[in-house]
This record gives sequence, C-alpha cells and structure tokens, in this order.
Amino acid sequence: MTNKLNDNQISALQSLNQQIADNNTPNTEPVEICEPMSNSDKAVDTNALTTPNESPIKLKLVERDEYTQCNEIPISKPVCDFEWLRVYKSGLFALVASKDEKDNGKFKHIGNYIMPVGKTVFNGISCLLLEFINNSGKQSNIMIERGDLADHRGLAKKLLNAGYNLDIYYSKQLQGFLNQFQPDSEVIATTQIGWVNDSYVLPDLIIGDNKNIRYYGSVVDGKFTRNGTLEQWRDNVASHCGGYEMLELGLYSGFASLLMPFVDFGFGLHFHGNSSKGKTTILRAASSIFGKPKEYINKWNATHNGMEFIGYNSNHALCALDEVNEAGRSTLDSIYMLIDGRGKSRAISSKINGVEQAKSKTWQTVVLSTGEVSIEDLALQYGKNLKAGESVRMIDIEVNQICKDKAHADTLIENSAKYYGVACIAFVEYLQAHNSIDIVSMYKQYYREIIAPFNELHSQASRVAKYFALLRVAGDIAVQAEILPNTFKPQYYTNNLFNSWLQANSMDKETKEIINALILAVDDYTNWFSDSNLDYEVRIPNKIGIHDGYNYFLISTLTANKLYKVKHFAKHRDVLIRAEIIPKDRQSLRDKATKNPLKGYKINQDNLNKFRSNDE
Repeated sequence: MTNKLNDNQISALQSLNQQIADNNTPNTEPVEICEPMSNSDKAVDTNALTTPNESPIKLKLVERDEYTQCNEIPISKPVCDFEWLRVYKSGLFALVASKDEKDNGKFKHIGNYIMPVGKTVFNGISCLLLEFINNSGKQSNIMIERGDLADHRGLAKKLLNAGYNLDIYYSKQLQGFLNQFQPDSEVIATTQIGWVNDSYVLPDLIIGDNKNIRYYGSVVDGKFTRNGTLEQWRDNVASHCGGYEMLELGLYSGFASLLMPFVDFGFGLHFHGNSSKGKTTILRAASSIFGKPKEYINKWNATHNGMEFIGYNSNHALCALDEVNEAGRSTLDSIYMLIDGRGKSRAISSKINGVEQAKSKTWQTVVLSTGEVSIEDLALQYGKNLKAGESVRMIDIEVNQICKDKAHADTLIENSAKYYGVACIAFVEYLQAHNSIDIVSMYKQYYREIIAPFNELHSQASRVAKYFALLRVAGDIAVQAEILPNTFKPQYYTNNLFNSWLQANSMDKETKEIINALILAVDDYTNWFSDSNLDYEVRIPNKIGIHDGYNYFLISTLTANKLYKVKHFAKHRDVLIRAEIIPKDRQSLRDKATKNPLKGYKINQDNLNKFRSNDE
C-alpha cells in the first residue's frame, strides 16, 4: 500500500479545509487527514507533502481506526455521514458533483451545524426536534412537524426564520437528510415554561434530572434571564422588602406561583392607590425572582389575544401586569380567562374531518397587578359590573405607604435591576431536593388556621382564604430554604392582610349588590314605590312595591322583574331575609289606587340603614 496522496485527493481536502476556514464557523474542526499506515506501522509526515507551487499542507495525524472515507482518505469523524451530505460540528456540507468524470466531486459548506436529536408526538402530530447553531453562533432548538419535510422551500423558510444559516440552493439536500435520518430518542416537547413531571422548564434551562425535555416555545427574549448570585439577590433585594407587608406579600406571590401544580386554582392580587405610593416597586421586586424586571413586567394595555399569550407564557410563574388604568374594556373581559387559565376555543380546518376544535391553551399562574384605581372601579367606568366570580379571582388591595421613603424605593428598584432570575431556580431546586415536604398538607393546615377565628365565612371569603394560605406556604418554604431572610413573617402578614380584606368585604359581592340595589330604590322611592294612601296615582312601569307614608313593602314578582331583572324572587328574597331586612312571611295589603288586595314583605328600615352606613 502506497503512502502517497494523489493530486485529486489533496486538492479535494484542501478545498474542504479552505471552505471551513472561510466560513469562520464557531467550533470549526478542520478536516483531519492521515495516510494509511504502512506495513511498518509508521505514520507518514504529512507536513512534508506538497503540491506544485504551494506551501506545505498543515495536516493533523489521526489514528488508523478513525473514520475512513471510502476512497481511503481518512477525515475527522462526522456527526452524521451520508454519501452526499455530512454534518460536522463546524457545519453542514453537501457533495457537489464535478464535470470531470475522474473527479468524485467535493463537499461544499451549505449551512451551520444542524442535527435531529429526537422525535415526539405533540398535539397528535408527529414532530422532529432539531438542534442547530444559529446565526449568532449559539445553540438553538426548533420543533418541526413531519409534514414540514414535504416542501423543501417551506422547510428552508421555517429554519431561516428561526435563525439558521443555509444556502437555500441546497435546501433539497437538507430536506432529504432530515427525511432519511430517524433519531431514536423519544423527547418530551413543550411550548410552555413550568413544571413537566418533576422538572421545571425555563426557555434555556431544564431544572431537574429529566434531560429528555426540550422547550420549543415563544417566550419574549430576555424575559427569563439571570444575573448575580442568590446571596446577592437575598442581601440586596429581598432584605430590603423585610418588614414591609406589601413588599413581603409581593415576594410570597412570586414563590406561590411555583406551587401552582399543588392546588386547583389560580388567583391575582391588584394593588391600587395614587401614583406616589410606589406600587410598581412591588412588581419589580417580585419579578426579580424570575428575571430582569424591565423585561419581565407586562402592561395591561393588551388585547384579549395578547392577554392569552401573556397567561400561557406565565405558566407556573408570576404574571406581572402594570398600569391597569391603561386597560381597555376588552382587556378587563380577560380577567376571568387570565386567572382561570384557559384560552379561547378555536376552530381549525381539516381536510379529512372538515372543521375541528383546536385544543385550548391552558396555564396556571398568580397575577400581580398595579394601578391607580381598583379593578372594580375601572370596570364601572366602562359600564361593566364584574361578576362575583371575576372580582374574587383578582382581589383589590388598597395600599398606603409601601416603602419607607423614596430612597428606600430607589434602592430596591436599582438592586432588582442588578440581581435577578436566580431565586426561582433556588426555590425549585430546594423543592426537588426536599421532596418529602408535603405542600398540600401545609396548605390545608394553614387554611384551617386562617378561617378558625370566624364562625362562618361566605363562599367568596373562603376562596380568598385559600389564596393567603398558599402565600404563607410559599413564604415559609422560601425562609426555610434560606432564599428569604429569617426576619420575614409569612404567617403574620398573610393573616393580617386576610383579616383586613375580610373587614372590607364582610359580605359577598352578590349580597352587597342585592342590598345596595334596594337601598337605591328606597332613596328614590317616588319612582319605585306606589303611594297606598292615594285614591289615584299615575302608573309608572318600574314600581316594585307600596309605600304607606311610613313603611315600604316589596311585592315579590314586581321586585324580581323590575329591580333585579330576574324571573324568580326566591334567591334575592333569601338574601334579604338572612340580612334581616325583610321577614320570612308576607302581610296583607291593599292598594287604594287599584283597590286590589296584595301581599308584601315589610322592609326593616333600621336594618337596611346598617348596611347603608357600612357601605358608605
């Protein structure tokens, strides 16, 4: 066996090495060449090989058992090798045919490194998971449907949009390669951050032992980023929140969002007050748990679809929203959706089955919101009355002084912009390392402790008590993990804030609306009650009862239809009876204007006035 390379072999290898050098691709590995070993097993000094009028070729020797090209010219082992295409860490090379029949052609650099690394079925569609080097020299991932491989132009467009460098003239070669390559690895693909089994997914990091999880979502770049150490965050951000109940509550909310899989609800806290109270400081401190606050915090001025996107990309993480006064009416309609964690139902076309319903997007989150007005007051400005279910999902908390002074607020804002994104990782890792912590039992125990001082809570208060129980769990775990300083007081502040909320919401929203409507009717009694002492009265359509000069009486059907706009009075009647505003039994009446016998419920004005004074 000869130890000489022929001219064609040397020329082909020179060309390939020059292409690699010209492309200047990160992590470039030049083609390694060696001569076949002689019988004496002595390697040839390839640096002595020359071609006419050229400098010696600088070639690196490799062992004989390295990958060997079919024409006996060994090169560095490709990641993947087809006869017509090769994948190296330095890039993708395609074989270009030569017009010379004696020349086998040469490999040309046509794109960056790209490799199928796994397969999965996502939403019922077979998908291929690709790993590649993008045009910034960084590793990226993309998930494509197998059907994308049917069209080489569409495939090239999708990859180029994802940041892949490709000579589109050779898109067919790439299409053929991806079609033929069948990865063995089954991968769990997700387009959401958050918990997947026992691992927690961030756009650029999987926290946990399951390395087969890949993220292919579309979170805004820079949202989940990290800077500084946990100690720096604790000493410069968290420590400045200690002893200030709203700031502590904001941090508990951030950590509580990481506990969402352990409960069956989401919730929101809306801090409102005038612009000088430093409400945004709460958002910045809490957002620094997950990323850089400036990039992490969203605005309320989004469409319904925009809110759905924000919610979906805040799964098992904090959803931070600022400036509620910028929200439009349609945005407020999204509150229920945002907290409930389910997007719109959408139809998709199918060539086989016609129109089908697409799977709705779902998520679980804790919303932290700020603004100058309450959610309920803003809704009223738009002529919308929030339903009880909506108002209790996003509870209003009026704030006074949040920070000690302006210097305190400025320090917290400045430090949260320096140290961020590390606390959520530490919290997740602590949960994974201490999987014996029974979060559900802690939550149930704290809930019982919160409601214990009260004989009976209305259903909405019971729901809100669950929020504060989970906030306490999150705070206690963060203190145990030494993520928060041990000066924090989760039990004290969560109990105190729940009691304050309950004092302002001693009855549920529906009860309050029923009683307030009756108060307004009594105040405007000439338009709502007939005068029973008159022999004749001009009939007005919205009469709901009779006024005898001293007392007011409600007529069941009239009150239901005219005041409460419902068919049946039973539900509203029961509310008024429990509040001792009307008795259980009706009494006989006679309307002089109509001469008809009637039965009505006498209103206890003293008890009604008690609710009037409380409301005012």
